[in-house]
Amino acid sequence: MEDKKAEEVLLVEGLKRGDERVVGGWFKTYQARLEHYILRKVSDREDAQELAQEVFVNCLRNIANFSGKSSLWTWMCAIANHEVMDFYRKKYAKKVIRTLPLGEALLANFEQYNDEHIERERMAMLRESIDDIWGKIKEGYKELLTLKYVDKKKVREIAQMMGRTTKAVEADLWRARRDFVRAYKEKE
Repeated sequence: MEDKKAEEVLLVEGLKRGDERVVGGWFKTYQARLEHYILRKVSDREDAQELAQEVFVNCLRNIANFSGKSSLWTWMCAIANHEVMDFYRKKYAKKVIRTLPLGEALLANFEQYNDEHIERERMAMLRESIDDIWGKIKEGYKELLTLKYVDKKKVREIAQMMGRTTKAVEADLWRARRDFVRAYKEKE
């Protein structure tokens, strides 16, 4: 038991340092388990995979806040539970709006406005920082990020286009996002 706790302490220290090998090992170790955990809470495998990706990203963003009072897995599950709640909250909000008179129209207008507003903000931010950051990212990662966030392709579609497994694409997308965030932080 002590060995397992000591291993976890070393793992968390490596994650906090941003050690690529440690991060990659952590992802490989917990990916299937986390997706299975989330899949028990949402019915769609693709939703579970997307939520798992968000959990990994949020864990890395907040790893400095991990105190070790619980196990790393327990902490990851708490973050996963928040992601799942957000997922259902958004889903439920849309459902409620649809029941209102003219709800579909309101929702369509809101989503269109929100999408356009978000898209304008996203494009402005991308244009501002992309030139500096883009040069620091591997060519293959650039293609993945473009397909996912500019072309708005699903992971499954990207995998089919590239003749790869969804797991391989997910892993590379995770690394690409990590590299993008790292390059962005270096820019600041």
